[in-house]
This record gives sequence, structure tokens and C-alpha cells, in this order.
Amino acid sequence: MSLIAASAGLTVAKPQPDVDGIDLFLNYPKARGTRYRPQIDVQVKTVRKPEYADNKELTYSLAAKHFNELAGTGFDTPRYLIVIHVPQDPCDYIHAEEEDTELRVRHRGYWVSLEDHTPIVGTGQKSKTVRLPRANHVTPAALLRLMIRPEAS
Repeated sequence: MSLIAASAGLTVAKPQPDVDGIDLFLNYPKARGTRYRPQIDVQVKTVRKPEYADNKELTYSLAAKHFNELAGTGFDTPRYLIVIHVPQDPCDYIHAEEEDTELRVRHRGYWVSLEDHTPIVGTGQKSKTVRLPRANHVTPAALLRLMIRPEAS
């Protein structure tokens, strides 16, 4: 995740201690045409054997606690769930040959905002299945789009 964010020109920070389920703060120090330093907060999960609904959405069972830390409105900073499909063998995650000038990272990540979802506090529900559209690829360009919010300028 940090590699993708850095390639977009974002700074990455990890909250210490983790008290509200946010794994990373992503900031854009070079936001052009704005009067703010945009930030998003992300919770990152990984999956080795992803499940897809109708081949259009990755489905992920999120613990109720983590779901509630992302769901609804009322957060000063936009929050996103990012689920990254990683290779079965961790040795396959990054590939580089000595004669190569490329570093290849094997993963596929998807993002979703749970802002429009209602927290499941007090329901007794232990988890919530979240759907992440396959169109919501985590790329440097996608992270920048999530950062630049016209209403905040």
C-alpha cells in the first residue's frame, strides 16, 4: 500500500497507537489549486483467496468492530476500506531480477467507502459482508482522485 501511495506523491503515516481501526493516514502535500492538505484514512485488509459476486465485486467479511469504525458519516476525514488480493506464496509478492530495471509487485487492490452504510452497533451481528466493486482498483491515480475533493477547497 505504501508503495502505491508513494508513487502517487502521497505521504504515508501509521497512527500510533491504533485506537480506531485506521491503519494508514495518506496525505497529499502537493495538492494544486486547493487551500488544504487533503488526507484520507484507510483500513487495509489482505486476502489470499478472494471471493467475487457475479465477477463484478470482491466480497469481504469484515468484523463488526472494523465495519463500525468505517461506516456512516461524522468523520472529519474520509475513510476507506482497502482490500488487497495478495499471492498465495508471499515469495511471489515482489519480483525483481538483477538484470531487470523493473520491480514488479503482484497484487490487486480494491477500495470502497462505507459512508453510506449504517453502523451495526447493538445488533449482535459479528460481521458484515462488504462489496468492493472491481472497477475501484487501488492505483496511484485512484488514490489521488480520492484525495481531491472539490467541496473541501
